[in-house]
This record gives sequence, structure tokens and C-alpha cells, in this order.
Amino acid sequence: MNFKKIHSYFILIAVFVAFLITGSCERDDICSNDTSTTPRLFIEFRDINNQDELKPVRRLRVIGIDEAGVPIDTLSIEETDPSSVLLPLRVLEQGTLTTTRYILEKNSDLADDDDDTTNSEQVIIEIRCTGNFVYVSRACGYKSVFDFGLNGSFIITNNPDNWALNSEIVNDFIENEDEAQVYIYH
Repeated sequence: MNFKKIHSYFILIAVFVAFLITGSCERDDICSNDTSTTPRLFIEFRDINNQDELKPVRRLRVIGIDEAGVPIDTLSIEETDPSSVLLPLRVLEQGTLTTTRYILEKNSDLADDDDDTTNSEQVIIEIRCTGNFVYVSRACGYKSVFDFGLNGSFIITNNPDNWALNSEIVNDFIENEDEAQVYIYH
């Protein structure tokens, strides 16, 4: 065999393999980045004295905690002083009321400095809602959506010195991250 024939066979095989790879892929085989997946809880921080105004939380740190109150993980926050935050929620079983807990720490840089006269301020929030599974597509599988419903709640630890003074559930359904579901007033 000469070089031209080998080269021709090689190109023919490469084209055939490329056809098999691209031709066997269907639209549902790839989950697009634009596809809506499990939403996180969207919390906005608002001014207690002017409740229509957003109010940033200075140096916010968010720490996930387990049922016993033991810290599990610190969430990465994009902004230094955010006026909103997105928090992932736990899902144990379809249709089961599940509790997710976080520590929200304001002025977190003060907890990390060497000055004993300055401290950060922490509150614990407890989110109780029901998760349900919704089919998205073959490639993406299922996503969870959440509902506060009749038995759900959003609770801030009861302490008169809390920086977070009050909260309000403004949307019972957590289906996307387009608008806030909870306001925290401070």
C-alpha cells in the first residue's frame, strides 16, 4: 500500500468516527448551562427603618450548621458587604418538611482580628420547607423546588442583641432565583 491510500483510509475512518460521535448526540443528551436547576433560597437584607430599601450587611460570613449546631461548611460570598445572599437548602425526601440551618455572621473581620474589644455579631437562621422533585430533562434529570407551605418557617434565633431584628417570607415558593423569598430586616 502506498502512502496516499493509507492517508485516504485514515481520513475516511476519522470522518466516520466524527459522524458517529456527533450524529448520535441528541438535544436531550446535554444539560445546558442555561437550564434552570435546583434554586437556592434568595434572601434580601433590608433597612428596619425604611423597609423598602436594601441595606448591605458588613462583612457577612455564612456558615452551614448541622442539627446539633456544629459548623459544617462556610459558604463563599461574592461581595464583601452584600445586600442579598443565595443559600442552598437540604432535601431529604420528596414531600418531606426539611430543616436547613445557617449562622449569619455580621462584621466577620472583627472575629478574625487580634483586638479582644471587637466582636462579630452572629444569628442562627432556621429554614423549614418541603422539597419536591421536578423532572427537567433526560440530560439534566430532576431539580428540587421548595415550598414553605402551611408548616414551613423562617426563624431567626430569639436574642434581643441580634443584628437581624425581624424577617418576612415574601414568597412561599422557591422555584427560581429571580426574586427574593425572604427579607431580613436589620
